[in-house]
Amino acid sequence: MVTIETIPGGVLYISKDITHFENQELLFNLALLVISGFSLLLSLFLARYLSRRIAKPLKQLADSISLTQAGTQMQRLGTDYVDIELHSISESFNEFLKQIEQFVQREKNLLNMASHELRTPIAVTLGGLDILEKRGNLSDKDQVTLQRMRQACLVMRTNVDVLLSLARYDANQYKLSQHQFTDILVQVQHDLEEAHPETKERLNLRFFYQPRVNTQFNMAYMTAKNLIQNAIQHSSGVVEVSLYDSYFTVSGQGPGLSAHQVQLLEEGMGATKLTSGGGLGLYIVTLMCERLQWHLKATESNHQGTVIRVQFAH
Repeated sequence: MVTIETIPGGVLYISKDITHFENQELLFNLALLVISGFSLLLSLFLARYLSRRIAKPLKQLADSISLTQAGTQMQRLGTDYVDIELHSISESFNEFLKQIEQFVQREKNLLNMASHELRTPIAVTLGGLDILEKRGNLSDKDQVTLQRMRQACLVMRTNVDVLLSLARYDANQYKLSQHQFTDILVQVQHDLEEAHPETKERLNLRFFYQPRVNTQFNMAYMTAKNLIQNAIQHSSGVVEVSLYDSYFTVSGQGPGLSAHQVQLLEEGMGATKLTSGGGLGLYIVTLMCERLQWHLKATESNHQGTVIRVQFAH
């Protein structure tokens, strides 16, 4: 470094070697950079460590809640948390579980009573019909009437069994087996024609394939019957049922489904509120399809008619 100053008597030139000072300054800057980088890494590590440590009890609580399943005996959450807030949350949730258990148990008791109250009259009626038939003093017309009554009671018994099974929501209670789906559709056609002879002129079955479906017979029967019966009741022309390798369709002419009914079919029972006049038959169909893991969709719904497609489970 050179310094030039003008003084009386001349010009003063002063030259200094500041290489050592510059080296010290560079070293200081490097040390400051290293310390800053280390401090930053340490801060990130501490922030990550502390955030995990702080969030660990909350994560444990969230995991415990996610593992909770509805039932009559649900596992309670631990309440030994240091944080007062988490302790309060766990106690409140345990109280909520207690109320859910009481609600589930109450529903279970009501279903058991309903099962007895619904099945007993049907069994008594069928028994009475058997006694009347054994007496052998019925005319031909009375015999026809008796058989219609028996068929109606058998259908009612099947419906009650399926509806009670749906209400119990026990996925493990269904015994699935292989069924020829053409047989199910033919049985539906036969039963509908027995109950309503005019159906014979309005129902057309078309089998493009004859698949064997792994399903529960009564539930598959009720699904097909409800869809076909609903189409017959709300259409003016011929109702066509087409069976393919992995699905079947039900199509009918008429005003088509409302927006609420289409939403109910496609989104299922949990996403849509059942309103008055919303279609109890369709609501039951969505329940059965969810249990059977069948995919239900209205592929067409306009003023010209409706086409409903039911995809079998893979």
